[in-house]
Amino acid sequence: MTKINTINIKDYNNFFFKEGQKAFNALVESVDNVESVEVENTSKALQERKKEKKYSISEWITELEKEKEKEKKDLIKKINEFVSYCDVNALGANEHSIEIGENIKVTAIAKAFVFQHIWVENILKYLLEPNLDNLPHSVRKAIEYFQNPKEKFPILSEGHREKIIEYYELKKNKNDQDEFDFDAVLIENAKKRWSKEVEKIDESNHTYIYTIQIYKERSQWDCKVDTTLLEKNYNLILTGAPGTGKTYLARQMAKKLTNENDNNIGFVQFHPSYDYTDFVEGLRPHEKDGNIVFKRENGVFKEFCKKAIENEKNKYVFIIDEINRGEISKIFGELFFSIDPGYRVKRKEATQSNANTKNQEETNKIIKVDTQYKNMIPDDDHFKKGFYVPDNVYIIGTMNDIDRSVESMDFAFRRRFAFQEITAEDTMDSILYQLGDDETIAINKMRAINNTLDKLGLNSNYHIGAAYFKKIENYKNKGKWDQLWNLHLKGTLFEYFRGEPEADKKLKELKEAYKNAGEN
Repeated sequence: MTKINTINIKDYNNFFFKEGQKAFNALVESVDNVESVEVENTSKALQERKKEKKYSISEWITELEKEKEKEKKDLIKKINEFVSYCDVNALGANEHSIEIGENIKVTAIAKAFVFQHIWVENILKYLLEPNLDNLPHSVRKAIEYFQNPKEKFPILSEGHREKIIEYYELKKNKNDQDEFDFDAVLIENAKKRWSKEVEKIDESNHTYIYTIQIYKERSQWDCKVDTTLLEKNYNLILTGAPGTGKTYLARQMAKKLTNENDNNIGFVQFHPSYDYTDFVEGLRPHEKDGNIVFKRENGVFKEFCKKAIENEKNKYVFIIDEINRGEISKIFGELFFSIDPGYRVKRKEATQSNANTKNQEETNKIIKVDTQYKNMIPDDDHFKKGFYVPDNVYIIGTMNDIDRSVESMDFAFRRRFAFQEITAEDTMDSILYQLGDDETIAINKMRAINNTLDKLGLNSNYHIGAAYFKKIENYKNKGKWDQLWNLHLKGTLFEYFRGEPEADKKLKELKEAYKNAGEN
């Protein structure tokens, strides 16, 4: 057996790089134990688990309690320790969570798209015979990176690099695959978008630069963020079952459309007490000389439109969460008319209209509405001659059609919006990607519940979304899946059948489906 040399610890200001090198060295130092664990048999065992779709290495490690298997258990643990610094899906990756840059929470260097059992199997083979050419792309790159980061490509998989390229539309000619330099384009993109973070590191350390890119944007790639429908219709409502991440997806769409300018994103959540004065304009109490006086003030949406008018070259997105929980007609009032995509107005056109241009034909196209407090609007206000929604403002609403606590949305409002259903399958990857070994189990249990709901006669609006299963992060003991059921899923599912004669029977059927799904 060829002896593998340990790595000299490089002086990189990167937690994962340093700790990853230490973990790799610890693994190499235990290489003498590799032959004793019977690598071939271990690989066969992993293949069998793969066939049975049992990908959880954590449970397998727990099973290795016999005296003769202690060495195998220790070795597998060391492999997982190393992998945990390389792949966010690895066992133990979440334990190393740190902050890099502003509001960037990092759990590992990359998302390599490698199942845990494949990591274990291939690293064992490498320890026996250190031939990098025989390893899968991401496993090979992980080892190369820690050996010499300045000369090797990053850990990030080719598939994931392609996602970044596609998301940012960095590839001008999709057929020009051979001549396209992934790394050059991606590094340049990172330097352009996050120059402050990149300035702090060695530019030759591509994996670390990618780390910034991954953790700022990864959820957007996985979410299949597409703003086409929003851009075409100006107004979009995302509908879907509980826990499908509609609000989260709305924020990602807004970020993409505004080039991640949070100042260009507005947000409000409707509720039964929300009204016109909150949203459009109204009288607000103020103290003056010891007395209470009332002053007209713009509501959040009117103020948002005013800001968009002043920066008409940029796109603005206003998000209305739980849009059907408010009394729509009262909140919007006369704005029903102005939000119509056909009546959006450019500032130049509106200004011409205010000036009573001689071009009457063009002036007639400018649609403005008089708000309820028009007589109190000062003469120098841009909306003195009437309110309009500028054509650089886009509206995203979220709603759950099965929410029984709200009234139905009237047709006058519905016809001014495009509707897009967000299913549990659409967002599960982006929501559950940090669960490691639990990701596969969570997906299987989610699908088992939703398939059973279909059999019980409910449609996709009643499905359970992945956000419910992300809560498994809060529970660490062996009974965590039971806790998730009892504390989060049971109550919601029971509400679906409350009052029905066979409610208990249906809930029991759902519980059995959930329990039996496991890793199978």
